[in-house]
Amino acid sequence: MADAQESTAFRGWLLKRGGLRKSWKRRWFVLENKRLSYFKSQDEDKAALGTIDLAVYTCVDFVPLEVHGKANEFKIEGPDLRTYFFMAPSALLQSEWCVAIAGKGVGASAVVQKKVDAAAKVHVVLEPNGLPNGYDVFMSKDPMPAEAVPPIAKDSLFRYRAMVRHESKAKTTKVMFVLTSEGFSIVEGETETLYKIKAIVKYLFKPEKRLFRFVTKHNDESIQTICFFSSGALVEHLETTIAAMIQALLADTGILSTVLFDFESEDEDELNVKRGDRIAVLEVFDDGWLLGSLGDGTTGMIPVSHVYSDAKVIQNARRKAERKLKRMTAAS
Repeated sequence: MADAQESTAFRGWLLKRGGLRKSWKRRWFVLENKRLSYFKSQDEDKAALGTIDLAVYTCVDFVPLEVHGKANEFKIEGPDLRTYFFMAPSALLQSEWCVAIAGKGVGASAVVQKKVDAAAKVHVVLEPNGLPNGYDVFMSKDPMPAEAVPPIAKDSLFRYRAMVRHESKAKTTKVMFVLTSEGFSIVEGETETLYKIKAIVKYLFKPEKRLFRFVTKHNDESIQTICFFSSGALVEHLETTIAAMIQALLADTGILSTVLFDFESEDEDELNVKRGDRIAVLEVFDDGWLLGSLGDGTTGMIPVSHVYSDAKVIQNARRKAERKLKRMTAAS
């Protein structure tokens, strides 16, 4: 468990104060293991502009407004080391970044330690809700015993309380977010909307902002929906659960293939893949494209020519995708 937590990445936009010119620049930060790397953009495949080795730093602390005139500022410092200053978009993210950095072994000031202690008192827990293989997911001060964590299966059902904002509406409303292997439902009062897995063309999980955003395509129109959760930990749980449920659903189809060539997406419904990736073939189309899913649950379109095209694999894809995934062909 400790190793899994150690490798979990925390990422997001921050302003960073320069060492020489003292100017503030917006950078994309990734906190992983004991390294804090920053990039010019969200493209983490490009070389980082810099990496800070947190193993040698001894303290993370908030910076008072009067020091630089910046709200939501924090710093990391150590003996005979450069002090780095950062500014978060909000007070909440300021706290979450400091807690995350402290969680990598960096000492915390008294005020940050209070935040760390408060965060440590809240855990993701699952409680049976009376539905078959159904669980309600929420935050609790009491940790869930490891032996009580249910295995994720094709027929599992998880419910989360959330706020949702549709692209066509400015208003945010309270909903029940229900996740199953078929997709997920958003229940608003008496209305339930089902978003089936094959209709989702893009996922975006942002635990640091406590949101999950997805894009669906209906009648060639892309529609964006944003769900807000009470904690970034719930978003992380949702992300890992969606990936696990997709893979559980696909596991018994036996439709797996190997990517032959790198492919970089040019449209929102396409999938970035690298040579050697193992991909689950969900469906093959007559126009030379197939719908595939990587091991992390990411799903999208890639050319058939980029995948090992064993005749039996393609034939099975056409038959089994039609039979086993027929219910998932469009959003209702």
